[in-house]
Amino acid sequence: MPQVLKNFLNQITMYRLMLYFLLALWVASIILSLTDTLPYNPLDILSSGIFLSVVCNLANYLLAKIFRARTNLCHGFKICVGIK
Repeated sequence: MPQVLKNFLNQITMYRLMLYFLLALWVASIILSLTDTLPYNPLDILSSGIFLSVVCNLANYLLAKIFRARTNLCHGFKICVGIK
């Protein structure tokens, strides 16, 4: 394995890497639907992604409050895309 790739993978967690991959797929699906390669409405894809992100973060917050656990939520746009 090339050293550059090995160094990159050692600095990022598996969960954050998967989050970035899913975000890239989401953006690619929006772009492909804008160019009519995918038969779906880009606003539907965009709104579904935002809705699911809000629901997941709200569930995380509520369950953390119920079980008195610490959350690792960021503030603002960072929640949706997982930026440090």
